[in-house]
Amino acid sequence: MKRITVILSDADERTILRMKGVGDFFLGAAGYQVDYRMADSSPPLAGETDGMIFLGRPCGAPPPGVPVVGVGEEFHAREVAVCRIREDAGAAGMAAGDLLARQGVARAVMISSGRAGDLAMWKSFQRAIARWDLPCHHHELSDPARGLPGQVRDLLMSGRCGVLLTSPLLALPLHEVRLAAKGSLWMTGSDAPGMAAALELTSGIESSRRMGWLAAACLVKAMRGDAVPPLLEVPPHGIAHRRSTYPFAGSGCAEVERALAFIRDAAERDIGVDDVARASGVSRSVLQRRVKETLHVSVLHLIQWHRIERVKTCLSDRSLGMEQISELTGFSSSAHMTEVFKKWTGNTPTEFRNQLKARP
Repeated sequence: MKRITVILSDADERTILRMKGVGDFFLGAAGYQVDYRMADSSPPLAGETDGMIFLGRPCGAPPPGVPVVGVGEEFHAREVAVCRIREDAGAAGMAAGDLLARQGVARAVMISSGRAGDLAMWKSFQRAIARWDLPCHHHELSDPARGLPGQVRDLLMSGRCGVLLTSPLLALPLHEVRLAAKGSLWMTGSDAPGMAAALELTSGIESSRRMGWLAAACLVKAMRGDAVPPLLEVPPHGIAHRRSTYPFAGSGCAEVERALAFIRDAAERDIGVDDVARASGVSRSVLQRRVKETLHVSVLHLIQWHRIERVKTCLSDRSLGMEQISELTGFSSSAHMTEVFKKWTGNTPTEFRNQLKARP
C-alpha cells in the first residue's frame, strides 16, 4: 500500500477544488492510501509517506527521498519538487485581452504586482489587444500603498479603458480610481476568486480540479520511477462574468439569474425561450416580463448575445470552418449564423475574421 500525503495550504474554494481533483484520480485506484492534512498540522516523518502533494504554499521540508508535486503559482519551493503545476499565465492573459477588446474598449491597461508569471501574462495580453489595433500599456504596482502614477491614472480617466488586474488584491487600493474611471471595464486574474466575486470583478476561472488530477498523476509516475515534466502549465477553465464587464450581471431577480446561468451553459445548443423559462422555474410570459423589467432586453436577445460572443471566440481559431462554428454555437446553419452575426456586428463572420487577420 503506497501512502500519499496531501497538504492543503488553505481551505478556500480553489484549494478544495484542487483537493477534489486529487481525489478524482485516486477514486477506485487500488494500492493507495491518501491522507489529507492542513498546512498547520504535523508533517509526515521519514517512513510515514511515499509521496507528497502540496496544494498551495509549501510548509516544512518533506522527508528525504520522498517525491513532491507542488500545485499553484504560490508553490515556490521548486528545488524540492519533481513537478510543479500552475495556471498558464499566457493563456490567461490572452483570454483577458480578447474579452476586454470584444467589449469595445478604446485602450487597455494591465496592472500587475511583480509576481512570477506576470511577464508571460503581459506578453499574451498585449498580443491579444494588438489584434484589435488598440493601444496597450503595462504598469507594475509593487507598492499599492503609493497609488498609481499620474500618467497611468490619466489613462484610466481618458475614456473607455479595459483594465486587467493580475490579482483582485490590487482592486482594494485602486477602489477610488475604479469609481472615478466611469465607463471603464475591469477584470482580474483567477487567484482569490472569493474576493473577485465580492468585488463584482469579472475574473478568470482556474482549472483547479484538473490541476489536482494532474498532480496526482505526476506523483504516481514519479513514484514508479518514470520521468515527469518539471513544470506543467494548465490553461484557465474559462471566465466568470460579473458586473465589471458582463452587461447582464446583477439583475437582482432569482429567476433571471437562473435564466442567465442556463443560457451561459447552454447557448451553444439549439435552445429557445421555452427552454430558458423551464430552467428558470417560471412561465414564458413571466420570464419575458422579468427580463424586460430588470435587464431591459428580451430573452431572445440574451440567447443571441451569448451565441455571438462565442462565434467571435471561435472565429479567432482559424482551424474552424464556418459550418463547424455554427454547430459549436447553436445555430441551425452557417447561413443563419451569418445573418444573425451581421445584424449584430455589421460584418459577416468572414469579414470579422479577416479584420482580425489584418490587425497586427
